Amino acid sequence: MLGSNRDGEYLVSCLFCRREFDEYLMKCPVCSGPLEIVFLNPRFRIDKSKPNIWRYKSLLPSFSKIITYGEGLTPVSRIHGVLIKNERYNPTGTYSDRASSLIASYVASTNIKKLWVRFIEDFTYSLSYYLSGLADLEVEVYGDDISNDELGKLVELGVKLVPSYTTNSSLELDYLNPLTIEGLKTIIFEVYERKVRCENIVVPTVTGLLARSLWKGVKELKESGLDVCYTIVPVLIKGWLKPTLIPSDMDVVEVELETVLNTFTKLCSSGVRVKPISALAYAVAENLGNSLAVITAGYKSSTRMDRGRVKESIINLLNREGSLTAYEIWKGLKSFTLRGIYKALKSLEVRGVLCSEFEVRGSRKIKRYKLCGNQLKS
Repeated sequence: MLGSNRDGEYLVSCLFCRREFDEYLMKCPVCSGPLEIVFLNPRFRIDKSKPNIWRYKSLLPSFSKIITYGEGLTPVSRIHGVLIKNERYNPTGTYSDRASSLIASYVASTNIKKLWVRFIEDFTYSLSYYLSGLADLEVEVYGDDISNDELGKLVELGVKLVPSYTTNSSLELDYLNPLTIEGLKTIIFEVYERKVRCENIVVPTVTGLLARSLWKGVKELKESGLDVCYTIVPVLIKGWLKPTLIPSDMDVVEVELETVLNTFTKLCSSGVRVKPISALAYAVAENLGNSLAVITAGYKSSTRMDRGRVKESIINLLNREGSLTAYEIWKGLKSFTLRGIYKALKSLEVRGVLCSEFEVRGSRKIKRYKLCGNQLKS
């Protein structure tokens, strides 16, 4: 089952056979098709005290325990004039964190002791990260295309690698499940809350799950009585098949592979690091105009010596000033770039040198950093 159904506020529907269920499952028990949660009387409300996706809990399944690491409220900015929603600023650097928060909350709220997960790049690491704090849970991961680097990261999170599916697992979990859809749709809620002025929301498409999720988010906003004019534009490489998850009334834009590679090269040459799939969405948003691309973008790092100086300067500043935001740290250390500050902060936080907490200012999530207790200096 999924979570407590607040007095029958939603049901679960199969996207393939269209059967509906009152009990909350991860896949259709009749045809094994993907399921989607349908809110019967949607009402969109924002809990501005929550600096994460749970500020939209009025349109999310409810759980007795919430697992969150501050996912969501990612920035909207521009790269070479193109408006982007940069999902790199989630805890593990991917929009999968939105789904992982819901799935981990579901697992924590039930009596699940063992979880079997088929490996999907980004998603499996994100989910393992979110589940790592559940002491009584055993997570098994299967996949035949996992790189050595990915293997190491998963093992560090306490994941057990297995050669195939084990039937004694409490739950078999695939990337395509109703909670993933619920998590990903919060991207459009953030765009709406921030009143981003654009016509199209351009999303890269492989499985069609991201496009479906954002489309569902727009649909629920409209059903809540809100005036929402965003058009979800899924884009894929020319020649690829249109995924079955994409609604029939949604037009798909096809892009030549050469165009994607040229855009990828242009972005990388200017210091912007993206995956080719993100370059796909960027290229279409740039061509359409009046559009926002949902991508994951980073930047070239500084040299090792520069990174060391940044970290030392940050530690010294926080020791003097106490709790500061990344922007406040950058203002205090003007000899370094803001990008360099962000990268150093992430590294110091992972190492346990810095601790952080979130606060909300209006509709913005603000992260404040301070030295952890055992790092304070006299």
